[in-house]
Amino acid sequence: MGFSELFNKELKCQNCEQILPKKQLAIYDSTHQGQNKNGHTLKVCNDCLMKLFYQDLRAFNEPVVVISPIKGFNSYATYEFDSLLNAKQQSHSFEKDNKKFVNDIMGLLPPSDSKCNCCGNKATDTWCSSEIFINNDPFSWKVNKDSQIENTFLCKECLIIEFQKRISETNIKFEAIYPPIQGAGFLCSWKI
Repeated sequence: MGFSELFNKELKCQNCEQILPKKQLAIYDSTHQGQNKNGHTLKVCNDCLMKLFYQDLRAFNEPVVVISPIKGFNSYATYEFDSLLNAKQQSHSFEKDNKKFVNDIMGLLPPSDSKCNCCGNKATDTWCSSEIFINNDPFSWKVNKDSQIENTFLCKECLIIEFQKRISETNIKFEAIYPPIQGAGFLCSWKI
């Protein structure tokens, strides 16, 4: 952002070029805050934010667990299983809890021969209720093992339809999205 843009009350969407109040623009960050040098960070309108997310999700070839967005959280982030499993943490207990959490989430991925619950095509991904987190809180990093929690195996197209439906029903607007970029992982609501 240039010096003159700091004082502007309106900015252009970096995707469609529509001019909007600065506060109506969101961040689409495929660099994951600088961790991915091949990505880009854009300030975009909400329509472009969601279009870019759906486009990247559709093109992503790795399996993901997508946890239903939660109202009250201002961003939606991707966490790659390998990165989390290989992260060096300060405490042994955190590392152990981290691995348990990741393995619990990985266990939600569809088996390789699964069919999409909606259309019957090959299921590559899992749609989960946000109740998968203890107390509906993604910050807990603890998986609720209650067998009543709905997990649905879906193909990418049906996954996007389910996500769109949830966004529409709850009128959720994100200030930032960090899309999937590399390996298998999970996506969930977050606060920035």
